[in-house]
Amino acid sequence: KVLQEYSTPTRVNISNDITPELLELLRSRDWHEKEEALNQISHILSTANNFIQPKLGSLLSALRSLLSDNNPPKIDIQALSVFSNIVAAVGVDIEPQLAA
Repeated sequence: KVLQEYSTPTRVNISNDITPELLELLRSRDWHEKEEALNQISHILSTANNFIQPKLGSLLSALRSLLSDNNPPKIDIQALSVFSNIVAAVGVDIEPQLAA
């Protein structure tokens, strides 16, 4: 009996989608712009089927900085959700970036 071979899906490189403009929106003083950036990141993850390579540049540090800003609670919650989704989308390969 021949076992069927399954191909492992390839992780998507989203590094080109993490633009300087997107990172600037995350660092904006206007919480509406931060929300827009978080929505864009969620869309990028969704487009990549939540299966991405760990090539994130300074995205994680920009998300971390959101958590220490004076944001409305909805931005903090959305930032935590996006951060969690990124960790899940990268998998165990995220560990070195979390330590940075």
